[in-house]
Amino acid sequence: MKSVSRVSIALLLVEDSDSDAFLLENLLQEIQDLDFNIQRSQNLSQAKKLLLESEFEIVLLDLSLPDSSGLDTLSSLLEITDKSIVVLTGSPDHSLRGAAIRKGAQDYLHKSGLDSETLRRTIDYAIERQHLLSSLNQKIEELEISQARTRSMFDQSFDGIAVADQNGKFLYLNPVAEEIFGESEELLLGKPFGQEILETSIEIPKSDGTGHSLVELRKRNIKWEQESAWLVVLRDISERTELEAKLRQAQKLEAVGRLAGGIAHDFNNQLTAIMGFTELAVRTSDPQKVRNHLEHVRKATEKSAALTSQMLTFGRQQIIKPEPVCLNVLIQEIEKMLDRVIRKDIEIKIIAAPKLNLVFVDPTQIDQIIMNLVINASDAMQTGGQILIETLNYHVAESESKHQIDLPTGDYVQLSVSDNGKGMDKQTLSKIFEPFFSTKEVGKGTGLGLATVYGIVSQNNGHVWVYSEPGEGSVFKIYLPRTEIHPIKPRIELDRNTTLLMPAVILLVEDEPEVLDLIKTALELEGCEVICAENGVAALEKIRELGKPVDLILTDLIMPKMGGKELADTVAKEYPNTPIIYMSGYTRETILQNSILPEGMNLLQKPISPFSLIRCIKQIFTEAGRQP
Repeated sequence: MKSVSRVSIALLLVEDSDSDAFLLENLLQEIQDLDFNIQRSQNLSQAKKLLLESEFEIVLLDLSLPDSSGLDTLSSLLEITDKSIVVLTGSPDHSLRGAAIRKGAQDYLHKSGLDSETLRRTIDYAIERQHLLSSLNQKIEELEISQARTRSMFDQSFDGIAVADQNGKFLYLNPVAEEIFGESEELLLGKPFGQEILETSIEIPKSDGTGHSLVELRKRNIKWEQESAWLVVLRDISERTELEAKLRQAQKLEAVGRLAGGIAHDFNNQLTAIMGFTELAVRTSDPQKVRNHLEHVRKATEKSAALTSQMLTFGRQQIIKPEPVCLNVLIQEIEKMLDRVIRKDIEIKIIAAPKLNLVFVDPTQIDQIIMNLVINASDAMQTGGQILIETLNYHVAESESKHQIDLPTGDYVQLSVSDNGKGMDKQTLSKIFEPFFSTKEVGKGTGLGLATVYGIVSQNNGHVWVYSEPGEGSVFKIYLPRTEIHPIKPRIELDRNTTLLMPAVILLVEDEPEVLDLIKTALELEGCEVICAENGVAALEKIRELGKPVDLILTDLIMPKMGGKELADTVAKEYPNTPIIYMSGYTRETILQNSILPEGMNLLQKPISPFSLIRCIKQIFTEAGRQP
């Protein structure tokens, strides 16, 4: 028959009575699956000595010993051991049981009536408790070692590391964090970190008083000493930020160099044409030849003005006049012009979405976008092909706005221009929006076309998406936000032979003599009476001398002594219904910085052609109910 293995247990029996000791030993032997290795002590002193010299799993303790009695006996042993102690007593005092348990005894047993089953159950509980305590102590020890290692690791980190409780009070700082905050851990412990713990970066005063350090914060929730806490990693990024700023400045200087080179090239070409044809016009007496030469001069100036507009658009400095428009209408208006600028072997196909939503943009900027994209597509199709212009209502979903299109969720209008030309590789695609980058031959393009498109779309809170493969053509998709604003007035279309043909009295205020003479001459050819002034102060004197309101004030926006906005505000007090047209050659940023861009004002961006001036004046007179 196979024998059953017995578990060996080291037990200390502290009992001065031989009879009671004999009884207890017999009861222990009755427990079949436990093999007790029993050592006996008849007094407290000997018991203490045995506990210090040997390892025991359980202690059976009689409280009444020759050298000690009562709960003092229990307290004396608990001072030197953490083993389970079961108290044995012959006393009928039940109140002593509760006191012994509170002191730390595992159990309290009466000797009278004690049987092996009760003793077995008590020993099992005691041993189990001892194992649990040992396991817990081991885990606590491991945790303390782990925390010590964590602190040591944190102390050696090159980043600042701080631990704060859920209320933001410091629990720990490593040496780098002390250096960042300029105070020792001892002084900072228990102090609040503040609301800054929620930020991603903060400014901290330098300890030497020379300014502030920009500190980047990264944080996460951790357990620190068994409590929920914030682990905050701090990194002083002041030096890195300064280096990045210097790098950006260097990149700006490089871009300025490229821009200057490109501008010089294109402007020199146009200036050559202007100077050359002007000189030819002066030297000839044939009226028809003079007219032809001046027509070349006009075209060269228009190209120069277009180049300036492209530059301002690229830099987001162009003064824009947005209005609610339908892209389908604008495409229809520009379609005939597109037919003139592309070759005969290229077909333009337009697919206009029905019930297309409106967008809030400057119509001339949409013309620029379409013209640039169509010309680029045309140049990419050396043997002919098709250009597809398509519009579509488009909704950007939340998942798409995060991963595919760099736009907030919402409704947009999509304008796409695609071709079946030679396409582009990835390297070319990465540079197409850079100013003066061009794949065309030298002298065939400015390299500003797509940079202009990108600038316009960005200025209008939109997005440009491009797809192309070598030999597979290209697709440009423009996304512009839908607007709920409805058109207030129709655009007035004029041809270049339109005249005012009315005796309007116009006050012209311009500090540049050549510009003043040009506009004065152009208006007088239209039958207007023109009163001239070189600044706002002189203009007010002219109006007061006249003693009555003029039909229109045409004024430069920024001038010495008194600008156009101040002039308009002063005139409005005396003649509140006087229409005003502002002119400016300054950039949008300059005007905004000076806070002189009135809401809904009529603004003409220099250079100004007589034709655009007449169209603007006619628009204002028509709205006022004055028909020429």
